[in-house]
Amino acid sequence: MGMTMAEKILARHAGKNEVKPGEYIWATIDSTMVSRGIARLLKALGIGGIVADSMSRLFFRNAVNIGLPVLSCPGCSGSFREGDQVRVDMETGVVTNLTQGETRRGEALPVESPPARILRAGGLQKLLQEELNNNPS
Repeated sequence: MGMTMAEKILARHAGKNEVKPGEYIWATIDSTMVSRGIARLLKALGIGGIVADSMSRLFFRNAVNIGLPVLSCPGCSGSFREGDQVRVDMETGVVTNLTQGETRRGEALPVESPPARILRAGGLQKLLQEELNNNPS
C-alpha cells in the first residue's frame, strides 16, 4: 500500500523515503508545519516523537498539549542518516545514534515543569482530567 499525502509530506521534510508508525523522525520544522493540526496529524500517524534541530514555540506547545513528545536538539540532524537506529531519552534529553555510536544532548524539560507533566499524562486534556479526579470540589 502506498503512503498517504501526509506521510509523503512528512517523509520529504524528514529526508526519508517513508515514515512508519511509532518511529521518531528528524524533520525540518518550518512555517508550513506549525499549524495547530500538524501535531495532531503526526500523532494520528503513529509518530512516536519529534527530535529537531529547532522548532517554533507554537509547534512545541501544540505537540505537548496533545501528548506528542518533542525535543529540541541543536545539530542532531547532521548526526543521523536514514536507517540509523536511535534511542531518545526525553527526560534527560540524550539522543543516541546506536548505529554510529554518537550521542547528542538536547534541551530536556525539567521533570516537574508543566510541559513535562503534560507529556507524562498523555496530553493537556488528560492531565486536567487527572487533576479533577484527584481534587474533586
